[in-house]
Amino acid sequence: MSKNLINYVLIFLVISLGFQLFVAKPKVTDPNTPAIQFETSKKEFASGKVVTLNIKNNYSKAIVFKQNCPDEPFTTFNTTNGENKIIVSSPKINCEKNNDANAKDIKIQPNQSGQVRYTLWSHSLFSELGTYKIGATFILDGKEVKVMSNEFEIVERGFWGTIWTSVFYQPIYNILIALIGLSPNLSLAFGIIMLTAIIRLALYMPNQKALVAQKRMAEVQPMLNEIRTKYKDDQQKMAEETMKIWKTHKVNPISSCLPILIQFPILIALFYVIQDGLNPDKIWLLYSFTSQIDLSQINTNFLNILELTTKNIFVLPMIVGALQFIQMKLAMSKNKNKEAVANNPNAMAQNMMLYVMPAMIAVFTASLPAGVGLYWGTSTLFGIIQQYFVNKHVDSELEKMKTSKNAKKNGVRVIDVN
Repeated sequence: MSKNLINYVLIFLVISLGFQLFVAKPKVTDPNTPAIQFETSKKEFASGKVVTLNIKNNYSKAIVFKQNCPDEPFTTFNTTNGENKIIVSSPKINCEKNNDANAKDIKIQPNQSGQVRYTLWSHSLFSELGTYKIGATFILDGKEVKVMSNEFEIVERGFWGTIWTSVFYQPIYNILIALIGLSPNLSLAFGIIMLTAIIRLALYMPNQKALVAQKRMAEVQPMLNEIRTKYKDDQQKMAEETMKIWKTHKVNPISSCLPILIQFPILIALFYVIQDGLNPDKIWLLYSFTSQIDLSQINTNFLNILELTTKNIFVLPMIVGALQFIQMKLAMSKNKNKEAVANNPNAMAQNMMLYVMPAMIAVFTASLPAGVGLYWGTSTLFGIIQQYFVNKHVDSELEKMKTSKNAKKNGVRVIDVN
């Protein structure tokens, strides 16, 4: 009897759950809650940052917000002096070429939220410091509904924000635009490739030292592994012997990190330039020698097969990953003792990294605009060429050292005529 009772209770619970899931319940709405709510993502935005507006749909039906590019999405008010003054943008946006989500209609389902980014209008609307609001008027069920956001402030950029813009972002931005201006059809691809070449040339000597240090480190790695095994119980002796090897083979582990650290801010700046730096609202960042270039006319397509402002999740990541693999393969030591490699945890980890790192770079490339991937791939190609000549130089040094050691063992005096 008790077993049947339990079964009845379970059946009742299942039916009740199914009823709640599949049968629409009448919507109970607080009469004081507005049908549409505007609220900015932050109460303060640093000058130059993109203002973002969150929209909450409390209405019983889906709402579509029509975008009238090149006009801004909604009405902007400056309330700095205690009164609402309408601010109107004036960038010449090429809506057909612009792929920004702000140029597309926004549909928000009931009880859902959406977001509007003022990427194309941030400077035009919010160039002056002060207090702002964003508002709009809608017709719902034949009635006029006015919506107004919270007040938000446009404030001065902080110290680090100013350094970032002045030292990294703005110079790279202007160099790229200047290089684009040199191409016949204002090609973004041409600008990126030329910018990569300039950066690689500027960093040639630091990169050269880093690659030589990295190659030397790879070549002496078997010796270091032997020391770790031999003196595993004597840390002081291990450190002394390691320093001797580094000194003898002119290895500086720290020097290989500098060019990588320099490249990171350049890569981040280029990402932001390609992501939203080509719309006319960014004209305030241009120097006098680049201000005459029409940003709306920049050709963002590469060879008619690759749109550089959008993500490419297949071909480009595979190419960049393959180039990264080749460069890493060239940088590794040529250890002919396969048994020693198989029994050495460090060597095994290095071999694993040979495959993991290119895969990670490929995924990274797929998640960013293709223009960033083009920069990374071109830079890696330059790195492969430089690594090839570095390998020849280091191999020649090692051969000289071996010849000198063998000669000393046999009692022969070696004179270096170089």
